[in-house]
Amino acid sequence: MTHHPVSQPLLPSEQVHRSSSTSNLESRLQSAIHTLKLGEFQARWDAAKRLSEYGIEAIPYLLDLLQLELQEDADWEVLWFVARILGKLEHPQAIEALVQILFHANNSEVAGMAATALAQQGAVAIEPLSQLLEQESVRLLAVQALTQIRHPDVVAPLSQTVDDPDPHIRATAIEALSHFYEPAISTILLTALSDVHPIVRKASITGLGMQAEQLHKSELVEHLKPYLRDFNLEVCCQTAMTLGRVATDTAIEALSEILHSSYTPFPLQTEVVRALSWIGTPYAIEQLQTCLHNLHNMDNEELAETSLALRHEIFSTLGRIEATPSKPKAAEVLLEQLKSVPSPTQDLRSKQMIALSLGQLGQLEAIDPLIQLLADPNVSIRLHTIAALKQLNADIARDRLQQFSEQPHLDGSLRQGVEVALREWE
Repeated sequence: MTHHPVSQPLLPSEQVHRSSSTSNLESRLQSAIHTLKLGEFQARWDAAKRLSEYGIEAIPYLLDLLQLELQEDADWEVLWFVARILGKLEHPQAIEALVQILFHANNSEVAGMAATALAQQGAVAIEPLSQLLEQESVRLLAVQALTQIRHPDVVAPLSQTVDDPDPHIRATAIEALSHFYEPAISTILLTALSDVHPIVRKASITGLGMQAEQLHKSELVEHLKPYLRDFNLEVCCQTAMTLGRVATDTAIEALSEILHSSYTPFPLQTEVVRALSWIGTPYAIEQLQTCLHNLHNMDNEELAETSLALRHEIFSTLGRIEATPSKPKAAEVLLEQLKSVPSPTQDLRSKQMIALSLGQLGQLEAIDPLIQLLADPNVSIRLHTIAALKQLNADIARDRLQQFSEQPHLDGSLRQGVEVALREWE
């Protein structure tokens, strides 16, 4: 027979000690609640921190304060702090209270904090938030809270809102669903491409980019191509970015068609350039090279400023090509452009950007052309060139500079530039 130890009654001194400890805790909690209700902001902040540290012991006191505030002319700052504290306390009563705050809050700051706090509760908050979707007044906040919970159980309630009359709710739901890889979600995203509101189309295009690896890419490109000519420029730009993520030859061809069109607005041209450089294959770089040739042959003075800005964008992005097999092609394009840049007084920036991009690419065949650039009369260009040589390969560049300096018939301006550069290695 098993014998269980019999609990001994507390001695009088132990009863007094436990009673005293409980009394002290209650006193501290009441003091913190009082400060939270009547204090200045910093005092409230400190009180909120203490209440969070007390854990679930603070919940009854917070609930009493909440009911009092909701009955009176509520101080929105108090409600904001209460919501913030409850978000850190994992307890069913905390969730119920946050739902109550979200439903009754007249202040957007309070409602937003309540939604965020509910999201912090994690998966246990999905069910009460799903119920709030039935209430039109708080549906957007409930959707926003659900989007912050990265759990598969949010897929079902969010899927119910993709046809909501409010485009912001549709877009928010689609954006969140894009993080989950299920065939049904891909169907939702493709359907949303034809939404009448641009923010929804943009969200679906962004989501399809995130899901690209799970989809048939050639079909995806065909779905996306029309939106490079959408009525909304932001949708066009997002489509270019998404095609950059798809990164197939058919995606490159779709992007190139837009890039080479004289009707394409500059912001979209810029995004297309970035998308092609992100793809970074030799084929993509060839399209950038063709664009540079077209810009060089452009005679329209009205487009000269835009043309120059686009060239600068291409020069900059070519320097960021990361794929090793593509770097020689990128350097080839930049070196070709270096020969055709107008006189320094007309286009200092182009030479500076080409030099820096060549330095980033690290191709040794760029060393001699960069050294030749040291003959330029502009100090800034020479400094950019020295920086590029050091970044490209400091040791080899120094040795090559030394060899140049020893040539007896070296041009005077180049000799001076080489000597200045060599001093930078000392």
